[in-house]
Amino acid sequence: MSTIYMKPARKIFFIALIAFSFTACNNSSGDAVIQKKVAALIDSSKNYSGTEAKVDNAVVTLTGTCNGDGCVADVEKNVAKIEGVKQVVNNLSISATDLTLRTSVQSIVTKYAGVQADVAAGEVVLRGTISRDLLEPLKTELKALNAKEIDNQLAVKQ
Repeated sequence: MSTIYMKPARKIFFIALIAFSFTACNNSSGDAVIQKKVAALIDSSKNYSGTEAKVDNAVVTLTGTCNGDGCVADVEKNVAKIEGVKQVVNNLSISATDLTLRTSVQSIVTKYAGVQADVAAGEVVLRGTISRDLLEPLKTELKALNAKEIDNQLAVKQ
């Protein structure tokens, strides 16, 4: 059996190449570091509160909702800046803002004479009067808007 002789510099190169190959194949520790950094970013802004992230091979996949018009692009941009992130897959959607919710609520409420509504912080407050037979259809329409809460202060008439 013969021994292959290698120059010391070449030997070091091959050892480094083999070590790099093993670390490149096992990226789970790098993913864990990225996951922590992304979680800290998400926790840093109330606009990102509905956002979730999963890291796989330095690719961050964002899911859930984001508050505000520019939030979806903003969170993607900030995640992409995190060291080690190769790619961001953005599957976020924008949660309904009060303005959007208010517009939708008003378009529903106008169909029900005597009913008024206020919208604040994702909650709907109903005031006024309504006949008993129209109460359930109104509630059904409003529930479809996915408001945080519907406070029914309506007086029901027979």
